[in-house]
Amino acid sequence: MIRSITSTPRAGHPLFKAYVEAALRQHARALRPGGAPAEADPIDGLSPRERQILEQIRRGASNKEIARTLDIAEPTVKIHVQHILRKLNLSSRVQAAVYAAQRPA
Repeated sequence: MIRSITSTPRAGHPLFKAYVEAALRQHARALRPGGAPAEADPIDGLSPRERQILEQIRRGASNKEIARTLDIAEPTVKIHVQHILRKLNLSSRVQAAVYAAQRPA
């Protein structure tokens, strides 16, 4: 499976690699040693970029600051924030900041 993934044309792209690693980690955590399904960690459902943005939110950065730090457009940050809130079932960026701050590093 890993060989087929890494032989794709986009395999050398850093975001592709991060996405695949996250997907494999999520898959590995999906089963407990006995084969019973484990509870999924909602963070595993976030893309690598969404995780970067969640970390910036945890630090208290505004959308404009996040956009500058990650060298992306501010509307793109807003879309990512919306996706983070939806995926984590949160209603505000304050809740997202608290959620991220309470997680182990």
